[in-house]
Amino acid sequence: MGNGESSAHLDGLPRLASQGPSFPTFIYRLAVLVVGVTALVSLVRPRTHHRSPSLPTLTDPLSSTSSDLPIIVATLQVDPSLPTPTVAQHKSARPFAINATIMDSDADGREQWSAPIAPLSTWPRRKWDPASNATASSSPLDLSHLQFGVSGNAKAFDRIALASQTWGRNPNVQWTVFWTEADDPNGMHGDHSYLLDGFKALTGRYPVVMRGDPAHPDRTMNRKWFKMLSFLYERSPKETKWFVMGDDDTVWFPRVLLASLQALPVDPLKESLYLGDLSEAHKAVKTFGKTMAFGGGGAVISRALAQRIHLRHRWCLDELPDHHGDGLLRTCIEKVTAMDGQGNVTLTRMPIFNQIDLKPWLNDGRLYLTSRLSRAAPASLHHPDSLPSLMADSPNKLLALYNLWHILANVPVELMFRRFFIHIESRGTAVVTFGLHVRIYMRRLASLDHAVDYDSNITRDKEFLGVEYLLEEKLEKPDDKASWPKKREEYQDFWISEFDPQSNRMVFMDKKNKMSMALTCKGPGSSLLTMCTEEEGEE
Repeated sequence: MGNGESSAHLDGLPRLASQGPSFPTFIYRLAVLVVGVTALVSLVRPRTHHRSPSLPTLTDPLSSTSSDLPIIVATLQVDPSLPTPTVAQHKSARPFAINATIMDSDADGREQWSAPIAPLSTWPRRKWDPASNATASSSPLDLSHLQFGVSGNAKAFDRIALASQTWGRNPNVQWTVFWTEADDPNGMHGDHSYLLDGFKALTGRYPVVMRGDPAHPDRTMNRKWFKMLSFLYERSPKETKWFVMGDDDTVWFPRVLLASLQALPVDPLKESLYLGDLSEAHKAVKTFGKTMAFGGGGAVISRALAQRIHLRHRWCLDELPDHHGDGLLRTCIEKVTAMDGQGNVTLTRMPIFNQIDLKPWLNDGRLYLTSRLSRAAPASLHHPDSLPSLMADSPNKLLALYNLWHILANVPVELMFRRFFIHIESRGTAVVTFGLHVRIYMRRLASLDHAVDYDSNITRDKEFLGVEYLLEEKLEKPDDKASWPKKREEYQDFWISEFDPQSNRMVFMDKKNKMSMALTCKGPGSSLLTMCTEEEGEE
């Protein structure tokens, strides 16, 4: 199947190839359109009582003038003569250790650290880093081989703004947003309401508006997620190899996804694969089972499987009336592949997909992410507007993720959120989760196997992660708190604040104590974002 016409049960407006307006311009247009103004008058910028923003600095705006510099600047000295680092094999993050010397200190307690480190190319890979796969597909893969479907609605323009200015901004990423007629009934009749025109002003394209089932209007929204697959399959070029589906608050890292798919030893045109992962919340897994790719984290379908599902698309809608969204997709895959004689297909779990169901544990969000993401670079993040701000000095959660996404866009996959220890002479240990977090222990950690995440003030609730996840080991009596090891609590946490390319520093902040520390490097290359190697990454 190629670029055929849509079937009767799917309808929509055409996508436009043009790119959207600049970031400040589309925000202004969106504000005008949403309030229902139909005639645009001359654009007048709103007045402000504040001066124009200054250039980014390394200063914590909450700190006093006596502490406006980092208390620590740690310089990683890339040394090609160093051997391959020894990692903790029992930890998914594969941490390794380096040693730092205190080169300088002043009366205010500020210090300069220097730590030799082996080149990034010699670092042992984590299990899910693409380079760690021994066998890869012989078929070349690029972004033109992927089709992204986004389940959206007319109320979530802020999420679409984030998508269009991060992963959707790349002109090689092919993505389509889906609404239902409940979002905009006029759209089903070709009328361009202010909602549709507002969406186009924001993204440079229209959403696809799906017709619902007149006999069951309550099912329209619940079935949209499933119906995206057939629409994408019908309209995609024959070269498409993978169909990628998520929600409007799913933030993708296409470079990670592309590298991970390329590393799979499969031919997606011939082999049926269903990729994704579960929720972190055990309660949700108990409800939906362990064979469903949770939609917020994303589901990826090979073209061979998409063809099989498309042939039975109507059967699944008619025969599975009580299933919805990502659950309907899972059940349809399982039932269709069990009866079409081409082999059963079930979920292949990959922890690069991140559902992030943290609402009951919101305060633990950043601590959970530093644990999860250190184990596998993310292809997706879900619920960004339900997380604490991922940049220490930003009160706007989506803007913080926008900034972090663009920092990470230049970081090699194998370096994203990579964890390593820095042992400071006669002192403690700094644990770096690159691009997100630095924890400084006042006393040295004795082993690379130390459970850093267990020390965090994160819930041990068995309905969420549970203690065994944090320890990465099985306990004979996991419910017996008396058997748990003692936590280390003498540490200080710093969270990513900014990357300053002029000084080549990544700055981390402890807002509670009004302190910051910085990480930089020296080596053959010029940027910390590539660990001072000569290679440059780009999303």
